Amino acid sequence: MLAFTTRIPLAVMIAMGIKQWENRSVMPYPACGKCVMTCSKSSDSREYANFLAWAKHVFPAEAYAALPTWEQVADWRGKLIAVCDYEASYTPGP
Repeated sequence: MLAFTTRIPLAVMIAMGIKQWENRSVMPYPACGKCVMTCSKSSDSREYANFLAWAKHVFPAEAYAALPTWEQVADWRGKLIAVCDYEASYTPGP
């Protein structure tokens, strides 16, 4: 099983299905399977507040309303938060 770490704003969007593509400089082997996502310990409330301010202007109202608060995600730092299927590709696919 593969793993990747990302900052909390991106982790929230990936976990909610808002962000479906993740770009990495190294292609995983094997090219498809299961992976786990962990959150960076360095994510902070200021960064998340900036993300929420941006999201309020970009996301549809119902998607923005579904975003968790900092208090709901603060404990994600340094922890495994999701298991997902992945498919690695040099070009976007379905």
